Amino acid sequence: MKHQESGCIRGRYMKTALQISSTLDGWVYLLNPLIIDSRNEWEAWDFGTKISGANRYRSLWEMMQSLYQRYFDC
Repeated sequence: MKHQESGCIRGRYMKTALQISSTLDGWVYLLNPLIIDSRNEWEAWDFGTKISGANRYRSLWEMMQSLYQRYFDC
């Protein structure tokens, strides 16, 4: 699964999330240190006001791959 259900985020995760981008048009990229995969990578979020929550990825690498495919891999 590339990302999880966007509406399923816990509010407590927002308290510790690390913002790794500036906010642009209501969107921001976050890392969640409370969810760590088997390679010790933090869960990554593509978080925006136009969806009810965040697009969640197992790692920053998976999120960057998905964003690349969405915007550049035509």
